Amino acid sequence: MLSGVIGPFSEGDSLHLICEAEGGKPTPSLVWWRSRRVIDDSYEVLEQGITRNELFIEKLQRRDLMATLTCQTTNNKISPPLEASVTLDIHCE
Repeated sequence: MLSGVIGPFSEGDSLHLICEAEGGKPTPSLVWWRSRRVIDDSYEVLEQGITRNELFIEKLQRRDLMATLTCQTTNNKISPPLEASVTLDIHCE
């Protein structure tokens, strides 16, 4: 599991992050957030009970500098969601 600051990336680079959760009943949902805004809520359930959400950012921009991306997993309304976050370090041109 990644956490903290990742990079440095260059402005214009692409970014691919994978978030996975194993097990859970019911099957968990995985959602990527940026600054309290959902940016990707598509996920797939793989064999062996693994749920995955892949986030692609085609071209990192200056506005992505020090942005925090959070993957959050939930599977019911009783337990609090679990999450992991990364902050992007980008060299801007």
